[in-house]
Amino acid sequence: FGVSASVEEALHWYQRAAAHGNSVAESRLGQLWYDVGRYDEAMTWFRKAAEKDNGHALMHIGAAYFNGTGVPARDYKQGVRMYQRAAAQGDVVAMRNLALAFKDGQGVPRDLS
Repeated sequence: FGVSASVEEALHWYQRAAAHGNSVAESRLGQLWYDVGRYDEAMTWFRKAAEKDNGHALMHIGAAYFNGTGVPARDYKQGVRMYQRAAAQGDVVAMRNLALAFKDGQGVPRDLS
């Protein structure tokens, strides 16, 4: 498109949109912070977006509980709850992660039916 990638520029515009309560921008800010290992900052933004039922943010919170990053402790049951909420919003990654949780019996009884 003739525009160079700039994390700083993306951060600027996501912050402006998030300041107006845009849940997509809040979730994308969470993703940016998560990608650079600033998990506490990431979770702050994911939680803001999750309060608005943003599926992407809910999925990432679920993944954080499964991985034990940015949360007090690994908690598969809480991760499954977040994946379920994200799936209800149409997040296909959360749907896949739920399928894996049921296949492996993580946070839910194992169910291959």
